[in-house]
Formats: sequence, structure tokens, C-alpha cells
Amino acid sequence: MSVAIESSGEMSIGSDPIDTLHARLDRIEVALRNLMGQQNGKEWFSTDEVAAALGKAPFTVREWCRHRRIRAKKRRCGRGNAKEWMISAEELKRIQDEGLLPT
Repeated sequence: MSVAIESSGEMSIGSDPIDTLHARLDRIEVALRNLMGQQNGKEWFSTDEVAAALGKAPFTVREWCRHRRIRAKKRRCGRGNAKEWMISAEELKRIQDEGLLPT
């Protein structure tokens, strides 16, 4: 008798655990493709978006920008003289593939 854990966290008796695992992986792959499709349409990302994509804190990404560890540009935001860092889609891809620029 085989016992499998469903995505809801419940156990089902008689299900093949390998089939359950494959089904979950298929759903994860579809979700990732959807997320990548959403990102591919954008040319520029905020530090919050880059932080989420890299699994880092927004503060960390802002510090990388400030210390020129990644290529980023400042753009006006809100009112007054406030500016925010923006990272290109190409730079995000480069960071994911190659890592940070040397100090």
C-alpha cells in the first residue's frame, strides 16, 4: 500500500507517490513559465522586483546599485527630487547568469 501527500497537505492512500510528485512538478513548471513570461515583457525593473527575482532584500539590491556591483540607472519617482534605481532586464539576466560585478 502506498501513501502520498497531496498538494493540499493531505495524504491519499493508493496513489503512486511518483505520479503525485510529477504532477506537482508539472504545476510548478507551468507557474514558472507564466512568471517568466510576465517578466520578459518588461524592459526595466525596480529594486523590489529584482530583489524578489533574486531572493534578496530590496535594501541589498539598492546597496549593490550604490556600490556599482550591478548596472542600474536612477529615474524620477513621486514628487520632488526623489529618484529610484531601475535595473534593465538584460542586467537582471546577466546577474542571474554571471553574478555581481567585481568591486
